[in-house]
Amino acid sequence: MQLKKVVLSFTLLTFIGAISCKQENDAATNVSNPLAATWMVLHPAIDAELLIREDSTFHVDILMQTGIEAEGVLTFEGNNRLTFINTGGTDSTASNPVPGVYDFSIEADTLKFMLVSDTLSRRIGLLSYPWIKKG
Repeated sequence: MQLKKVVLSFTLLTFIGAISCKQENDAATNVSNPLAATWMVLHPAIDAELLIREDSTFHVDILMQTGIEAEGVLTFEGNNRLTFINTGGTDSTASNPVPGVYDFSIEADTLKFMLVSDTLSRRIGLLSYPWIKKG
């Protein structure tokens, strides 16, 4: 009888622990991307759009120059650092997979990037200006 109580207690604790771990894992996978939105650069001479998706992929479209677009992935490090990695694009610069590392901050509807390390001058130029959330 005592053995049955121990086995039942162990089974119940294991079940509760499994449910708790699943809830923690679900919460971790449901963390939203704080940058997920469409952003427009705030510079009168540049017309560009940056779409950041929930799955941490991005699309950049330089609207003033037809045919210059880039696709890629973002990896987040800590609360305010990310790395851009281009996975495709319409020219050799846009498709260059060299990583670009930036710190970022969001104030109201404005996103700012601060260069940590990058060798792509076009990306450095675009990300040196503030971006405002579209819509």
